[in-house]
Amino acid sequence: MRETQSDLVHPLFVERWSTRQYSDAPVPDGDFEAMLEAARWAPSSFNAQPWHFVYSATPEERDRIAEILVPANQAWADSAPRLAIIFSRKRFTHNDRVNGSAAFDAGSAWVSFALQAHVMGYSAHAMKGFDHEAAFDITGVPKDDFDVMCVLAVGRPAEGNEPESRSPRKERSEMATPLAWTVKQFAEARS
Repeated sequence: MRETQSDLVHPLFVERWSTRQYSDAPVPDGDFEAMLEAARWAPSSFNAQPWHFVYSATPEERDRIAEILVPANQAWADSAPRLAIIFSRKRFTHNDRVNGSAAFDAGSAWVSFALQAHVMGYSAHAMKGFDHEAAFDITGVPKDDFDVMCVLAVGRPAEGNEPESRSPRKERSEMATPLAWTVKQFAEARS
C-alpha cells in the first residue's frame, strides 16, 4: 500500500496506478462492461455525456488499435489484453453549441473507468502517444464531430509488477489556493 500525507483520502485514490506490464489473462466481456458502466455514470455538463469509447472486442481489433500507438507505447502496451480509444463529441446534441467542457467531461469518464478497473483488480493506463489521425481512420468516427482524447490499455498487472514507490505529487498548496491569495500572487507575477 502506498503512503499518503492525508488520512482524509480514500485508499482507492492512492492505491490506483497505471501499470506498464500486463499479465496474459484476458479481460472478460462482463468485467470490461462493468468498467464502461462506471464511465457511463460520470458527471458531465448538461448531462451531455460527450464521451465515446471505441474498444477492442477481438485480438485482431486490439492489434489494429495497438498499431496507432507510438513505438514507446507499443513496446509495453503490446501485453495489454484490451485497448480502447476515447473520443469526445465537440458540440452539445441538445442545442448544437460548442461543448467547452467535452474534454473535461471525457476525463471524468476516464477516471471513473480507471477506478472501477482498479477495484476489480485490473489496471487501466491512458496514453496520448498515438497517431490521432489514424484513430479516426481505423474507427470511422467523424473528425468534424469528435476530438480524440486518448488510447487506454486495460488488463491485470503482471505478477510482481507493483510500484516500488508512489509517483510524486505536488503539494496541495501548489494545486489549490484561496481566492485572495491567488489574486495577489498573479497580480505580483504580472508586475
